[in-house]
Amino acid sequence: MTVVFTQTQKPITLVQELSSGGEGVIWTTDLPGRIAKIYKSPTQAHLNKISLMVQSPPAIPRDSIAWPQDMLFTKGGNFVGFLMSHLEGRLSLNNIYNSKFRKQKAPHFDWQLLHITALNIASIVGALHSKGYVLGDLKTDHFLVDDQAQVSLVDVDSIQVKTPREIFRCPVGSEGFTPPELVGKDLLKITRFEEQDRFGLAVLLYMVLMGTHPYAGSWRDGHEPLARDDAVAGGFWPYGASSVITLSPLALPLEILSPGLQEGFLQTFNTGHHAPEKRLKPAEWQNRIEDARARLMKCPMQSSHLYDQGHRRCYWCTRREQLGVDAFPLDPAQPKPVVIPVPIPAPIPVAPKAPAPRPKPKPKVAAPLKIEIPLKIEPNQEHLVLQQKFRALLQQDPMDDQALLRLWDQHPDFHTAAEALLHQQVRDAQARTQLHKDLSWALKHGTLKEMADIWDNALSIDHPRFDPFRSKIGFAHGLHRRWQQMRKTILEGAQEETLDLWDESLTPFALEYGLEKTIHQAFLEEMAYRTVFPLRVRPQLFSHRDYWQLTFPWPYLLWAQNKALPAPYTLIALGKNHAPTAPDQVTSGLHHLCVRYKGSNLGEARIPKTMANPHISLWAAYPLCGKMVVVGERLSLTEKTMQPRLLYSVEKMKNKIIVTLETTQEMTVPRLKVQGVLGRQPIAFDRDAIPLDTLEQMELPAGIHKIELPITEDYQPGLFLRLDPEDPEILETLTLLPKGILCLS
Repeated sequence: MTVVFTQTQKPITLVQELSSGGEGVIWTTDLPGRIAKIYKSPTQAHLNKISLMVQSPPAIPRDSIAWPQDMLFTKGGNFVGFLMSHLEGRLSLNNIYNSKFRKQKAPHFDWQLLHITALNIASIVGALHSKGYVLGDLKTDHFLVDDQAQVSLVDVDSIQVKTPREIFRCPVGSEGFTPPELVGKDLLKITRFEEQDRFGLAVLLYMVLMGTHPYAGSWRDGHEPLARDDAVAGGFWPYGASSVITLSPLALPLEILSPGLQEGFLQTFNTGHHAPEKRLKPAEWQNRIEDARARLMKCPMQSSHLYDQGHRRCYWCTRREQLGVDAFPLDPAQPKPVVIPVPIPAPIPVAPKAPAPRPKPKPKVAAPLKIEIPLKIEPNQEHLVLQQKFRALLQQDPMDDQALLRLWDQHPDFHTAAEALLHQQVRDAQARTQLHKDLSWALKHGTLKEMADIWDNALSIDHPRFDPFRSKIGFAHGLHRRWQQMRKTILEGAQEETLDLWDESLTPFALEYGLEKTIHQAFLEEMAYRTVFPLRVRPQLFSHRDYWQLTFPWPYLLWAQNKALPAPYTLIALGKNHAPTAPDQVTSGLHHLCVRYKGSNLGEARIPKTMANPHISLWAAYPLCGKMVVVGERLSLTEKTMQPRLLYSVEKMKNKIIVTLETTQEMTVPRLKVQGVLGRQPIAFDRDAIPLDTLEQMELPAGIHKIELPITEDYQPGLFLRLDPEDPEILETLTLLPKGILCLS
């Protein structure tokens, strides 16, 4: 038997081979409860990555994850693999989410246990994210489940591990679990983020609760079924904006879930398709699953049936009556789950009213060009030839509208002799051409809402001319559905839900319905932001010929539990006689300025010189419903902060030294000492500085000024130069800054 050694030289015997993969072999060991993975061709990257994982494990019990616990070496000290927990007595997640396999291998699993399974999966992923890990290759094969719904994660050495100096990427992905933005990409070259794991997590949770992949379904007639990854990339799922795929006859409808879970999947797969940051985080899924468990009710007819309290009667009983299939048959032996279930409430006697069906908006399509069809006359020989041309053209490429209309316009005399079918085909081609023009204009000048309003699905759904618009139209239709839900939430006064559902892409709808003020109010009341300006950075205003240059500490927003985040914008308002106390006091657009956050704690803005000595106020701001909304307290700039600035540089030219001074305004330049330090950059009033020369006090206008100094033997190569005033108190009223690192060569 082969013997390997831990880092502490403890011998470990490899007893029996369990499995073999492309990268390594799994062995049982003489250490109880531990198995070993031995790499076939271990590399330095393997060693570095496993070393980091051993040093920084996630906060997960050992029996919930096959995490590397110790590195293994040969007797000669060569790295070969690692030790991990041996997770026995568990089923693959494939045997749990699939109802057929579940009935055979885990018949006691009811819907509550499936909720707990989903809860534990989200908990594991969240724990890994909290340590900075990204799983990358999320799929059902990597999760094991025991008979109490306790979940374990295996094959974790392929996850992405990131340090400030090095990234060990996850080079693999599984079909149907890879997020749309990564489909078809070379994963070996891509650094992944938590948002991409959130997609795979949502797919896993959907499969556990619904028993099928979210992007599976029946493709409508005329549509070629796509591979799973292609469907994901296109956003084609039964509840997506596209209508090319529907639920399979035996698939469970999304409505059986709690409202929170329904919204979570719609947000992740629809909104999150184009905006990965909108996908639900693991902690958000945990909260929604817990809420869903609290809503579960026991069926009075069959104890193994549990269903959401929003339904009039047990869904599983109804399904059994209609299809003759019982998803959760009775099983006498039902072990208690690891997660203590929330007490299931008694059935509500009065069922909630079903929501009224949403009226389908009528598309606003420009009227196509009308073609009058007079009484048909007998065709002559020329007409018969033209008729054959049209038939050949349509047979060769029935989708080429431009060729059809071009041939039609070339032969106006043939219009009266053409068949009724050809007239209809020409009308359709003209309508599609006009629709294409309208959509192109809306794409360039309008909004997604306008595109959705003019979309004619009956004409365009199968036509390749509209492929460039299809994803955007699908997104626009998704926006419309989300707006219907948002509008209902706003009208019901549910402010917290309004905050959760709001997205700036819904602004055109809010403006159309006149609800923008209601949304503003909801955010201002619920978020209750408090603004903090880090005053360790002093705001300053410098004068230039045509503008004021303002530097200021970037504002941060404090909200729940004193969490701080940088404001996305800073709004600047100028007053002539006093600093404005509110942005509305400023009526001239010239006296408003909005600066966007660029990742720095120091903000900077150039303000046109529309007034001599402006008084300035600053607010934290963020865009909301088509308007820049200010929040929290303001920061005012007084005259004390408006200091002149003097920039300088020093260079050696043949037999002289050139000192360049740049003044931001007319000023008295104080007496300055030219000093230097060998081998390093000097600090202000450096004790090691060598005195070289002195610049006498002078009056200078705004601009750039050059001063020549005689060169002496003290100006040596490698000398770093600096200017300091003789009186240090001068720096309280003057900003003196070098332009770069000044070193003599």
